[in-house]
Amino acid sequence: MKKSTLYITYDGLTDPLGKAQIIPYLISIAKHPRKLTVLSFEKKKLSSQIDETKKNLKNYNIDWVHLNFSHNLGIISKIIDFIKLLFFSFFLIIKYNIKIVHGRGALPTFFGYLIKKIFNIKLLFDCRGMWVNERADNNQWKLNNWFYVKIFKIFKNIENKLFLNSDAIIVLTNNIHNHLTSLYNIKDKTFIIPCCVDYEQFKNDNSINNLQILKKEFNIDEHQYIFYYSGSLGGIYQLDEMLNLFKYICKTFKNSYFIFFTPNLDILSKKLKNNKYENIKKNIRFKNVDRSLLPKFISLCDIMIYFIKPTFSKKASSPTKLGESLSLGVPVVTNKGIGDIESLFENINPGFLFDKIDQDNFDLFLKKIPLIKKLKGSQLRNKSKIYFDINNALASY
Repeated sequence: MKKSTLYITYDGLTDPLGKAQIIPYLISIAKHPRKLTVLSFEKKKLSSQIDETKKNLKNYNIDWVHLNFSHNLGIISKIIDFIKLLFFSFFLIIKYNIKIVHGRGALPTFFGYLIKKIFNIKLLFDCRGMWVNERADNNQWKLNNWFYVKIFKIFKNIENKLFLNSDAIIVLTNNIHNHLTSLYNIKDKTFIIPCCVDYEQFKNDNSINNLQILKKEFNIDEHQYIFYYSGSLGGIYQLDEMLNLFKYICKTFKNSYFIFFTPNLDILSKKLKNNKYENIKKNIRFKNVDRSLLPKFISLCDIMIYFIKPTFSKKASSPTKLGESLSLGVPVVTNKGIGDIESLFENINPGFLFDKIDQDNFDLFLKKIPLIKKLKGSQLRNKSKIYFDINNALASY
């Protein structure tokens, strides 16, 4: 029987992240002579997309086994999921003569590590981020509590084993690559592949009548600047800081707008009920947009704003929203301490980088808004390609 590869992900292929950052890579991996089988967990609320996704994968000769997330039982739900993952992994390894397990993230790779101990396979740790540290940085594991301290130590030990025992490791940034290779003797087996974008899908359509779309979709007619944010809210995303900056912008550029393309409309709506944002509510728009429509809507905007809490784990972060904005030639405004953002600004100057999110930097940014808007266009798109074009990532995979 022909040798095969098993790709395990706890993130669903029907999730927005799955469509943006998993399926394109799977299609590339499937070009390898080894047969590819994918094992994933899918949300029931997205089950209507299963058939279409399966048909798409079949076009590339990819077998897909999808399991449902267990829920409503807290930690017991996770245990049930892990038992299902282990059982189906064993079954697929035997059925398809699996010789490589490709784990997306720490938890799937941990099961790949257990499998490696039993079967004669190779293990690829597609790290994505520092998952254990993220839990602590996001305050999901409160390290002032003895129980979470214990959990942190257990999973940190598991993570160490994954770095030391994987046959190959993928990380998203040079920043975390340098950190990890200073701790472990893994330089020769560690590769950097950032979150990338399909530049053929994310491109401006010059036939779009921007004013008509703005007026129809977002009730925006006359305007000075249109800022935007895309992606999830909550957790490490600093929504208050983004709204405070926009509030400051509106003092000078009163006829500016801030559009949020996010599935977390409840988080934004709740935040806007705060009285301190009363004066800017009329200048804020929001919409949960299907990924296929994002290029059209982002193209209408002048500048993207996103602030992320610069914790240790964010050294490993490569925000998808960054590449998407630059692929459309839209400049970005963000803060230091996230992935390789400092070196990106040194090399291509894609917008404005906050050293600190404070009054002095607000003043400096306000003066530079007209110049930042002028960066928008094909030149910025072309300069960013070397970093975020998915074809580069596919070749690396």
